[in-house]
Amino acid sequence: MPVVKALAMADERHALAGAGLVSGDYGLSTSKRLRSEAAAIYAIAGVTPRWQAEAAR
Repeated sequence: MPVVKALAMADERHALAGAGLVSGDYGLSTSKRLRSEAAAIYAIAGVTPRWQAEAAR
């Protein structure tokens, strides 16, 4: 169960990074930080992030 929660948190961070950048709530550096944190969580879990899997198609 902790892995599921961590991946959900990573998805939330990735979504916030994109939405915050588009809306102007976050700058580029904050957006990059949130996205890298999300990627790190997925890497620790050993799972390919959904956004990378979609880009590979």
